[in-house]
Amino acid sequence: VTITAINDAPVATNVIITAANDRIGTLNTGSFTFTDPDGDDPGTHTYKWYRSISSDGSSATLITGAITATYRPAKADGGNYIGFEVTPVDEFGLAGLPVRSAFRYINANPVATNATIYAPLTQPGSIIRGRFTYSDKEGNPRGNSTYYWYRSDVANPTPAAPGTLLTPGGTTYSTYRLVAADANKWIRYRVHPVAQVGSTPGDSIWSNIIGPIGSYSANITGSDTACFGIIMSITLTINAGQAPYTAVLHRA
Repeated sequence: VTITAINDAPVATNVIITAANDRIGTLNTGSFTFTDPDGDDPGTHTYKWYRSISSDGSSATLITGAITATYRPAKADGGNYIGFEVTPVDEFGLAGLPVRSAFRYINANPVATNATIYAPLTQPGSIIRGRFTYSDKEGNPRGNSTYYWYRSDVANPTPAAPGTLLTPGGTTYSTYRLVAADANKWIRYRVHPVAQVGSTPGDSIWSNIIGPIGSYSANITGSDTACFGIIMSITLTINAGQAPYTAVLHRA
């Protein structure tokens, strides 16, 4: 009688995902307990990650390229659930059955829509304001969004050629004061919505464009004479732009 030993397949248990938080971009690590009925050592295991719209993992779809024990959720994972699957393999290359973890929720980025410019006046010196609609799937409160204001020589700039960036690095202020260089130009902005907590920021969107921005010039007329050393009062009436103003007097 010849007795031949049969190599039994390894088993994966306690399959879990650990992560510091539920945000997009945070490192998620899959782990499990390896056991082998024959006492064989682990081999090279096979890993997969899945995305699902439901917490039970139903209708899960494979995440292309996610083939290691770690994964950083992408934008597409926001508002969905991710799961980790391992197929245990022993030192001889024998694979066991694949086992999945519980699925965990990934917080979605905030969303900006309806970006517009409120501009009662469009002359240098006037203050214009950016407005947009903020939404967040989890109801995370709005933070300080980032605005990028642009000046363009044309009325229909493209994202690839948006014009001159007026706020390098962005600004959390939603307002912009028009200056003399804006005259006869067009103005718009790009905004990144920011949440106070959770995955943030969201994708940026462009506002409408306003222009051409008006221009104005001041004309001072009239004359008077006075003796040297006498204090003269001068009254200027300005009906354009917005304070503060600068007046330069010249001796004729």
